[in-house]
Amino acid sequence: MFDTKPNAFLHAVAPRLPFGRALCLGAGEGHNPVFLAARGLAVTAVDASALALQKTQRLAAARSVSITTVVADLCDYFIAPGQWDAIVLLFVHLPAAQRRDLHTRAVQGLRTGGALVLEGFALVPGEPSGTEPLMHLGDLQHGFSALDQALANSCWRELDEGPLHMGRRYVTQILAYRRVCEADPSAQVALLRQQAAQYMHDPGAALEALNAAVALQPQDASLHYNRAVVLRQLERLPEALAGYDDALALRPEYPQALANRANVLQDMLRLDAALQAYEAALAVRPEAAHVRLNQALCVLRSGNLTQGWPLFEARHQVAGYQRSHYTGTAALWLGQTDLLGHILLLYAEQGLGDTLQMLRYVPLLAARGARVLLHLPATLLPLVRGMTGVSGCTALGQVLPEHDLQCPMLSLPLAFETTLNSIPAATGYLQVDAARRTHWQQVLGAASGLRVGLVASGDPRHARDAQRSLGLAALLGALPADIQMFCLQRELRAADRQTLQEHPQVRAFGAQLRDMSDTAALCSLMDVVISVDTAVAHLSAALGRPTWVLLAHVPDWRWLLVREDSPWYTSVRLLRQSQAGQWGDVLQRLAEEIRK
Repeated sequence: MFDTKPNAFLHAVAPRLPFGRALCLGAGEGHNPVFLAARGLAVTAVDASALALQKTQRLAAARSVSITTVVADLCDYFIAPGQWDAIVLLFVHLPAAQRRDLHTRAVQGLRTGGALVLEGFALVPGEPSGTEPLMHLGDLQHGFSALDQALANSCWRELDEGPLHMGRRYVTQILAYRRVCEADPSAQVALLRQQAAQYMHDPGAALEALNAAVALQPQDASLHYNRAVVLRQLERLPEALAGYDDALALRPEYPQALANRANVLQDMLRLDAALQAYEAALAVRPEAAHVRLNQALCVLRSGNLTQGWPLFEARHQVAGYQRSHYTGTAALWLGQTDLLGHILLLYAEQGLGDTLQMLRYVPLLAARGARVLLHLPATLLPLVRGMTGVSGCTALGQVLPEHDLQCPMLSLPLAFETTLNSIPAATGYLQVDAARRTHWQQVLGAASGLRVGLVASGDPRHARDAQRSLGLAALLGALPADIQMFCLQRELRAADRQTLQEHPQVRAFGAQLRDMSDTAALCSLMDVVISVDTAVAHLSAALGRPTWVLLAHVPDWRWLLVREDSPWYTSVRLLRQSQAGQWGDVLQRLAEEIRK
């Protein structure tokens, strides 16, 4: 059987292929069709060998993708004109006349903007042309003159793609697109839309395509909308706002544009204007839970907790927002009933930081007579088992314990009608396990200067990770060499691992941190913890340890705006970006403060 790796040339150009329907001619045993199907294309694989296509289907099943297979002689196979977004011909060698006919049919089979990918054995310059199936670049370019040829060359390359495709061989490679008729602006726009979708991983390229599309059809509101989406990705916020305004000028009740315009205003920290914009969006589509959630975050960020908490309940209707969901049948408790004699289950619904922040309510619930059970990520269990008011705890994914009331943890502020002036337990409400602390004291040894714990990056899966994470190299650059530095991150990115290799004076512990109880013990031994907005910042602050949090220009709602302190944690200092994406002022201030 052939290697299941895709053809190297196809793999290289795959990001440049439009999504949609792909036709693989001479598909062989399926590694190339399966590769394309795994990228989301609807693939038809054609080959003269029924046995080869049976292997294709087995490989597709193993990779959990679906492929249509057709047993046919390529010389006779009908290629429906204008139906295919991509046609792939890899090492399809036919006599010259039959090859030209196949290539003509392939060109006709492409939709406007559709891509043709070809690689084959080529005639080596200077050698006799005795073997007719070998390809010549000039002949191919002439045959594909109706296409825009993005790439066309002949070269030597090392093949490693099966018994007949091994070793150093001379090949011809072509990537070409079905040309758009200059007189058909709608077809051009369709192509540009397709290109923009293709390059959404590259916002700069997507923006170029959308700029061109807008120039061709300036009255199309959706083009202005999509352009604004990309501009927001690029953090060009004033331009994004103008783009949404352009879309709304053409379509005043465009619900997505109204909602995203409000989001941009919130990104610009124009909260009053953002709230007005959310109201406008909800007037058009009042059932839009994601809009109400973003409205809630805006209200909370402004400090109006009384209005914000009820709105924040909209998160339960937003698909994918919560990381865990309650699967039991007990009644929801939001402060409306007496807790005496009841078993109340609290469950984590989002990240570790959110959970750590809300644990402060547990002693209050116990004081009201509740038997409080916690359903949390496993890494938190050793930390919370001995917490005041906790009667039991289980890990997410385990069977729920018996209970008669339940409350998601981020609804606790609503249940307690929490305001900025009534936030409970703003000092340390978590405790460190004595045995863990003793263990880490021995690991660290005697202090020889200021001990500083460092967290430079959060979970890369976080929606705003690019805004909140800094990187260890930049953080170390702001700190003096005469302090003791300890990396408190368990999981490290490749760049941070490299930085640690270059700075052996910074101690890191990695897998030695078995759970958050170990991290808590380390935090308790630091003179100060310096962290971007991650769970460790919440952990250190919940222990009452001095904690400096480095914040992006648009912070999470809990950090509010402007202020350098936090009503949630009395031991926290907030160092904020003055401009989006610019950490220089934060690091400069950090350098000044650490030397005081």
